[in-house]
Amino acid sequence: MASRPVCGNGARSPSRPVSPKLFRGHRALLWVALVIGSQTVATAEPKAKIYVEAPGVYAVPLAHLSGLLGDETLEGGGSALPALTHRGRALPLWRDDHGTLGKHLLFLVPAESFDRPWRKDGSSRVVLLLGDAAGPSPRLQSDEGPIPPAKVERYRRFERDLLRAPLDQEAADAGVESAWYWRMISHQASSKHELELGDLGPRAAGDPEPVISVGLLGWSNPKLPKGIDHHRVDLLLNDRQIGTVAWDGRASHVAEVVVSSTVPRSESYRLTLKIPKRFVPPAGESTEKVGAGQTNLDTADGKEIIDLVYVDRVDVRFPVSSRLASSEFPLLLPPAAHGRRLSDPHASPDALAISSSGWVSRRDADGGWTLPAGLGGESRTELWVVEPSQIRAPIAIEPITRGARALAGKIDYLMIAPRDLSVEAERLADFHRERGLHVVVVDPVAIYDGFGQGEKSPESVRFFLDAVRETSPALRYLLLVGDADWLTPEDTAPYLDPAPTGRDRVPTHMLPSTYGLAVSDHVYAADPTAPASPLFAVGRLPVVNAEELALVVDKIIGHAKAQKPSSDEVLLMLSDGGTPSLRRRDQLIKSIEDVYFRLAQPDVGTGDVGVLAAFDHERPSVVHFGGHGGRFQWQLGEVSVAEPIDFFDREDVARLAPTGRQPVVISASCATAPFDHPSADSLGEVMVLAPERGAIAFLGSGVRLYTPRLFSEQLIRALARETTVGDAMVEAKRATALPPVSYLYNLLGDPAQPLR
Repeated sequence: MASRPVCGNGARSPSRPVSPKLFRGHRALLWVALVIGSQTVATAEPKAKIYVEAPGVYAVPLAHLSGLLGDETLEGGGSALPALTHRGRALPLWRDDHGTLGKHLLFLVPAESFDRPWRKDGSSRVVLLLGDAAGPSPRLQSDEGPIPPAKVERYRRFERDLLRAPLDQEAADAGVESAWYWRMISHQASSKHELELGDLGPRAAGDPEPVISVGLLGWSNPKLPKGIDHHRVDLLLNDRQIGTVAWDGRASHVAEVVVSSTVPRSESYRLTLKIPKRFVPPAGESTEKVGAGQTNLDTADGKEIIDLVYVDRVDVRFPVSSRLASSEFPLLLPPAAHGRRLSDPHASPDALAISSSGWVSRRDADGGWTLPAGLGGESRTELWVVEPSQIRAPIAIEPITRGARALAGKIDYLMIAPRDLSVEAERLADFHRERGLHVVVVDPVAIYDGFGQGEKSPESVRFFLDAVRETSPALRYLLLVGDADWLTPEDTAPYLDPAPTGRDRVPTHMLPSTYGLAVSDHVYAADPTAPASPLFAVGRLPVVNAEELALVVDKIIGHAKAQKPSSDEVLLMLSDGGTPSLRRRDQLIKSIEDVYFRLAQPDVGTGDVGVLAAFDHERPSVVHFGGHGGRFQWQLGEVSVAEPIDFFDREDVARLAPTGRQPVVISASCATAPFDHPSADSLGEVMVLAPERGAIAFLGSGVRLYTPRLFSEQLIRALARETTVGDAMVEAKRATALPPVSYLYNLLGDPAQPLR
C-alpha cells in the first residue's frame, strides 16, 4: 500500500499493520479514553504499538518485529530487552528463544490495565508502546524446595458497557465517574439482572468464603419521608437471597457480599439483582421499619416507590487450589507472599506462572511453582497460570506515526484529519493558503502516538494543541475533520488502518450539564485562566468519509466565490411563535437596530411553507432561530404544549432551492446540533452536509440549555463586523463570557469561512 502524506511537515502514514493470528483471542468492544498512570518510567522513544483486546499473557514472534526494533534485539546479540509500557507504566516483558513458540517476546497485560474512567470503563482495546532496549533480559526461571502451599484467589470481572446513562451536573458533583453501564433495572416485577458466574471453586476447610462485589448507580431521586431509602437491591444466588444493599441519591454504590457456606454447593452459580417492590406508608404511619437494613414496607396501602438503578459491573473472588490455568481470569496473591508453594497436578510441563510484578517460571518437576519471597508486595499482585495454547496474540502491531511533535513555525490554521480524509482536507487547506493563511494538516494518529501514549482520546488532542501554541501562539483556527460518536462498534478497531467505517473519526469532549451529557469542542480552545473565553476558533465538519467531505469542501469554496456585496446582507429572524420567544425576538431586534443587516421576518404560522419560502426568496446571509428545538427540528408552539408542531426539520433541508451562497445559521434553542449520535445526524449536521443547501455554518447546542439574549446579540454583531465565522464566534463567546454557553455551543463548519 502506498504511503500518503498526512502532516504538513511531510510525515508519512505507516504501512498496513501486522495482524498475527497465532492464538485465538477473546474480542471485546468499547471506546478508550486516556488516563496517564501515576507510576511512569523513563523509556527510549517508542518504535511500535501493540494492540491487545483482553487481559492475559501474550507472545509476539521476533520475526513480526522486523524493521521496527534494532537488529541486536531481534538477533539476540545483546542482554537488553525492549521497553514495553502502557500509559507510562512498565509491563513485564521476557524474551524466550526456546519452547513451543520459538523465538518470541512474552509479556503480561494485567486486568487492571483495562480499568477505565468516565467514558467506557469496562474491558476494551489497549495500546502498548514498544521501544528500544531498556534493560537486562530476565530469563525464565524455576525454583525448588519444600515450601508451604500458597493461598490464592481467582478474580473474575463481568462487565459490559451497553447503556449510556444520562448523567447530569448533579451526578458529576456526586462523584459519578462512569457514563456507561450494563443494564437498568427497576421496581417493576419483570425488571431484573441475571448473570451466570460459573463455578466458584471447591472450598476446603479454613478457606475464605467467596466474595461478590457489585457496582451500582442509583438514578431515581424521589422525595421520600425520612427513614426510607431511595434505592434497595436484593442479591440472589441460585434464587436464594444472600444480601440486600441500600443507599440514597444519584450516586454510585459498591455492594460487597460474602457467600456464606450455608449456600448449597453448585457446579454453576446464577446471580440475580432485583429491586423489591416498596410503598410509602400512608400519612401518619411510622417509617422506622423501612430504614436501612430493616424490613421493606410491603403493604400496598401507600404510594409505590419508583426505584431506578444502573448495573455497572460484578466482581467475584474465591479461593482455588487446583486447575489454575486460565486465559481469561487471573489469580490474586495475598500481600507479601513469602516463598510459598503453588501446585497444580493438572498443568502440563510447559505451563507458565507469570506475575504482574515481573516474575515468571515454568512448572517444575514436582508439578508446580515456588513463589519468590515477597512476591505479593504490599498491593494487589496478579498471577497468571497459562498453558502454551492459552497464550494470546495481539490484535495487530504497527509502527509509531511520527510528525505531530515536529510542528514548528507560524501556524494560523490547524486541521486534524484522518488519513482517508487527508486529500480533501489538503484541498481545503490549499484554498485557505491562497488566502494567505499558514495551514497545517495533521493525522490524528500522530497526535495519539505523540501525546496520548498511543491511545485515542480528546485529552491527547488538547496536550498536542498546548504544544502547538508554544511555538505558534497566534493560532487562529482549528478544524476537526470528521464526525464523533459516543459508541465504538464492537468489531471495529478505533484507528487501525484501514480507516474505520463508523462515525468515530475525531474525538470530542463529553461534559455533564444541567440536562445531561453534552458534546463540547470548546474544551480544546478554552483559556485556562478564563474558561469561557476561547483562545482560538474551533469548527468541525461532521463527515464520515471522503465522499461527504468532497461535497462539503465544494460547498465551502463555492460559497466564498459567490459572495454578495455587504449592502445586500439579509438577517432572517425566525421564532417558534410562542409568546416568550416572540418577546425575546422583539427585544433582540431592538438591541441590534444599528447593525447594517436588512431584517426579514417570515410568518412562521404557515409552518414549513413560510420558512422555506423565506429561505428561498430572501437568500439570507444570517439566519437566527430563537425558540424550542430538538435533535432533528425547530418547533412551533408554547413550552406547555404537549405536542409542539415541527415547522422545520431535516427533511425540509432537501426541499430548499439550491444556491451557491448558504447562510450562517444561529440556532438559539435546545439540542439542535449534537454530533455524536452513532447513527442519526442532527438538524445542524444535515444543514451543513447538504450540498448547495442548508447552512454554510451552523452554531448550535448539543443539549438542552437556556440561551441568553446577549449571546445572540453578540453573535449577530460579530458576524456583521468580523471577516470569518470563527472570528465572530470567538468574539461573541468572549463578550458573553458565560461558561454554559461557551462550552455547549459548537460550530459545525469551517471556522475560517470568509463572510464577505
